Amino acid sequence: MLEEINNVIEDAEKVNGDLQHRGHVVAIALMCALDALSSYGYRGRHIANFVQNHFPSDYQPYAGDIYRLYRNSLVHSWNLFEAAVLPGNEPVTKAKTGALSFGLLNFFQALKAGVDHFLKCLETDANLQTKALNRYRKLRKTAK
Repeated sequence: MLEEINNVIEDAEKVNGDLQHRGHVVAIALMCALDALSSYGYRGRHIANFVQNHFPSDYQPYAGDIYRLYRNSLVHSWNLFEAAVLPGNEPVTKAKTGALSFGLLNFFQALKAGVDHFLKCLETDANLQTKALNRYRKLRKTAK
């Protein structure tokens, strides 16, 4: 999943030089990847819990905002109303107005780091192992 997103990012950079005019497509793919991956270890507030437990520390204070401000707004409305994405490697920041922003490349690196950390924790955390296995088994039952 992350490799496919990386391919899209690289293709956009080759054509445009950066992610301008491809940002929403990449952002939606990143949010869907985060949603799917986080569901293997967490239920309920799975995105917030995944970000809080596995993302780099600069994203952790915004764990709850990422689901509401980014995932929901992008996936359901194709727009951001209280947040922004930037086409580069800009760090996650919260403006004085309260608007959250980050660069798509920065978020992609944070997502990859979060997945790496999750997989490392999965090696020894019996609770995460059980949740991941249960999620996999549930999904496998739907296969035709």
